[in-house]
Amino acid sequence: MREDRAALDRLRLEIETLKKSASSANIENIPQSRAPVANKPLTASEWKHAGRSTPEHALETLLWAGLNRNLDVLTASLAIEPGAAQEKAEALLASLPDEARGYYGTPERFIAHLTAAQLGYEAMAVDQTLPLGEEVVQIVHQHQPEISAMTLVTVDLHRKEGLPKRKTLIMQRSFDGWKFAVPESAVDTYAAQLANGGMPSP
Repeated sequence: MREDRAALDRLRLEIETLKKSASSANIENIPQSRAPVANKPLTASEWKHAGRSTPEHALETLLWAGLNRNLDVLTASLAIEPGAAQEKAEALLASLPDEARGYYGTPERFIAHLTAAQLGYEAMAVDQTLPLGEEVVQIVHQHQPEISAMTLVTVDLHRKEGLPKRKTLIMQRSFDGWKFAVPESAVDTYAAQLANGGMPSP
C-alpha cells in the first residue's frame, strides 16, 4: 500500500507539473503530442448536454449540468481521483447529518453538488488538449481499471466581469465516456468552505 501511495504521489506531482506547463507560455516545450483546438468562445446559452464522447464534449456537458443544476448528469461527469482525494471526499460525506448523507448517497454525488456552486461561468473556450503518455495511464489503470486514456484540457472560462480564468483540467476516459478528474486540491477547497459554513443549498 505504501508503494501504491508513493506511485500515486509521483503521478500527481508529474501531472501537476504538466498542468502548470500547459498553462504557461512555454507550451511548445512540453515533450508530449499537442493537439490544438482553437475553439471560439461558447456562451452559456449555447451549452448543451453534448455527451462525453470527447474531452471537449464532456467539459461542455459538465458546464451545462452545473448551469442547470442537473445533479445526475454532473455526478456522471465527475470522477474523484483515487487515494487521498477519494478518502477525503468519503470523510466529507460521513461528516454530514444523517438526512443529508442519505440524500447524497455517494461521495461523487456530494462532490458534484459542491462543484455545481463553483460553475457560474458565462462562456468557455477550449484552447488545447494534451494527451498524457501511456506510462501515466498505466499507473492510473492499476487503481482505476476502467480508465483507458487521460488528457489535459486547457480552457478559458469567462464570467460576467473581469478577465477569463485559464484552467488546465485532467480529463479521463472510462467505459462510459470522458469525465473530469476531481483532484485532491479541489476536495480540500470544498472542505475548507464547509468548515466556514459555506455549504450550498441542495
